[in-house]
Amino acid sequence: MGKSDKIQAKLQFESRKAHKMRSEGASAPAEMLENGEWETAPDLQQILMAMQECLTKIDGKIDALTYRMDCMSDRLDGHAECLDQVERRV
Repeated sequence: MGKSDKIQAKLQFESRKAHKMRSEGASAPAEMLENGEWETAPDLQQILMAMQECLTKIDGKIDALTYRMDCMSDRLDGHAECLDQVERRV
């Protein structure tokens, strides 16, 4: 099981656990923040940190893809210029 699979499983588990807790009258995560109960929810902190780590990696991959797309666009522009020159000669 990969790291993202483990995070997904943990998120699903925590979601089910939170739903069960709310059905039993416990505070929802947002209410926990408002009520200052955050310190009693270390699992939520770990999930949020894992999510932040994933988002940072995704952001890095988006930047890399954007760079590659820019390079491809520049190459295509260069090919178009070459084709224009060939057409002018013919």
